[in-house]
Amino acid sequence: MQKYHFIFLIFSYLLSNVTVTLAESPAKTLTVVSWGGKYTDSQIAAYYKPFADKFGVAIQANTYNGGLGQIRSQVKTHNIKWDVVDLSLADAVKGCNDGLLEPIDLTSFPPSSNGISPLNDFYDITILTSCAAPLVVWSTVVAYNETAFAKAKKKPNKIADLFDIETFAGKRGFRKTPQVTFEWALMADGVPSTEVYNVLATAEGVERVFTMLDKIKKQIIWWDTGAQALQLLNNNEVVMTTIYNGWVADAIVNNAKPYKIIWDGQLFDLDVLSIVKGTKQLDLAIEFIKFASDTQALAEQTRYIAYSPARKSALKYLPTIAQLGYDIRPLLPMTPANFTNAIRYDFTWWAKHQEVLTDKFNAWLARN
Repeated sequence: MQKYHFIFLIFSYLLSNVTVTLAESPAKTLTVVSWGGKYTDSQIAAYYKPFADKFGVAIQANTYNGGLGQIRSQVKTHNIKWDVVDLSLADAVKGCNDGLLEPIDLTSFPPSSNGISPLNDFYDITILTSCAAPLVVWSTVVAYNETAFAKAKKKPNKIADLFDIETFAGKRGFRKTPQVTFEWALMADGVPSTEVYNVLATAEGVERVFTMLDKIKKQIIWWDTGAQALQLLNNNEVVMTTIYNGWVADAIVNNAKPYKIIWDGQLFDLDVLSIVKGTKQLDLAIEFIKFASDTQALAEQTRYIAYSPARKSALKYLPTIAQLGYDIRPLLPMTPANFTNAIRYDFTWWAKHQEVLTDKFNAWLARN
């Protein structure tokens, strides 16, 4: 990472929990809310500041912990404090259905710089919601410490290896939820990625999940946050772990950690930009989202965080090895070689089955 990039990110990180104004004597102010940390850092660098500079407006960069609670309260009381919000795709769908978000017409967005229309360029979410513009794709992956298998004849390279403690001995890190854990248990048991949710909807499928988990239960260390997952690797408490791709990519690039990502079976999800219903800055909010979701803006964001742009055309404009000092492509979820056996996290499926499967999961955890 170039020095001036590093300084900017540290500065913005220190300010990530307060309002940041990025323009002098602005005519208008737009409040944009996101998740904080390095993700918001990347947004400030890639499109908050460039938008503020180009249009002479102020961007108030606020952070939140996700969910629709604060948006719902603002809309219900007609006291709109936020304009644009970075949402999970699941929250964007629910927020749109509940009348909390403004509609966004993606057909009105400009084409990519090489002429591709928005609907053919964005990752398609139009069948799910009409109140969001796709922004980035991130994923949950498996990462392992290469030094743990330095003398091994073969290296882990597929989801099944996460469950193979005979060939690849050592502790495993898993997030303490049924989501992702269950999908990967079925894949390790031979279920094709395209059939995972169909099989998981059956009693036999759930039984297969717990059979697979029983085999490695004593080798699992559970984690709750991305930071904890990375710490398990850093402390050599596990030889491999489930983890968010951005966390492990940062460790590889910025801390020279000997970690390797297994992309097989990655469960990916999208972050999107939406507009709070009733904002007085509707026109400015739409212009901001058009700017932020532009091909080159999304490509620029990969300088700071290893999330894939949700526009296919952006792949052509990714920073080069000469610009970054490393190749960003192998670290991005949607790089073709990484995406061959990917699964989109099906939040609608989990909304129907989460309560029952979480109860079963917790009961299984409680058993010795």
